[in-house]
Amino acid sequence: MKSTVRAFVAIEISLDVRRVAKKKLAPLQREFPDVKWIDDDNFHVTLKFLGPNVPVVELHKLIAALKRACRSVEQFDLVFEGLGAFPDATNPRTIWIGVTDGVDELRDLATKIDVEFGKLGYPVEGRAFSPHLTIARSRRRDRGDNSARDSRNVDDHRENVATLADRIDDFSDFYWGCCPVDRVVLYSSELERNGAKYEPLASIELAPIGVASLPIEDNFVEEDAVKKTTFDAAKKTELDRERDKLRFTPRPPRNAKSNVRPNDRKTSAPERKKSCKTNIPDLSELDAENLEQILKQEIENAE
Repeated sequence: MKSTVRAFVAIEISLDVRRVAKKKLAPLQREFPDVKWIDDDNFHVTLKFLGPNVPVVELHKLIAALKRACRSVEQFDLVFEGLGAFPDATNPRTIWIGVTDGVDELRDLATKIDVEFGKLGYPVEGRAFSPHLTIARSRRRDRGDNSARDSRNVDDHRENVATLADRIDDFSDFYWGCCPVDRVVLYSSELERNGAKYEPLASIELAPIGVASLPIEDNFVEEDAVKKTTFDAAKKTELDRERDKLRFTPRPPRNAKSNVRPNDRKTSAPERKKSCKTNIPDLSELDAENLEQILKQEIENAE
């Protein structure tokens, strides 16, 4: 195993955007075969290039730094629109698809990653971050000797460049699609004859929407903390449900006609009414002596 790797951090591009790009760029690829077109499977938006010789033993530190940076950035969307070139369309060394929405979020993410890697000794970017999706690189052919053959090659190349600039301008307002960004990827890059070969080393998720805005003491650092919290909440809800079953045992249904529970109906309503009448003496026809005897008897019975 190699002791060092060529590494960078990037956003992977959604399948929908890559499909549109593959279909729309196919005519340009046929028209300009000398341009080095990047395979759509390798499309990405670079956030930080770490260098050609990153020690493998430091990869775990880089992953930890990415987790610290990503925990404070919420998931967002990127909108890809237009086509352009560096340094400009008349000298298209690098051809790219533009980013119109999600630029601020992407810059914030790149800045946080830059800061965390700076703590590990990696150089901080000195220039402003310019988000773009590189799709091709052209070979420079404006140099040669003074032979007539080289002069013709240079003229042909300049003509092709002018035509390519027109084609780029045709896509200046083209909408390529929207790409959800919910993670960043640490890639290794191996330069080969047919182009670079990318291998994902780690994938770090961004914070769910609403989580990154929590105070730092409420923001979870551990991996899968959000899943754990969701599980704990579900478990607590289940315990509360069981506790409520014990605390609030449902009462038997009442009878609709008599409004008395079935178990209480030992006697019918008329019988209960009759018994109430027989148990209560009619005191209106009793004299004082009889009344006193009745009261004494009731007191004795109560004792």
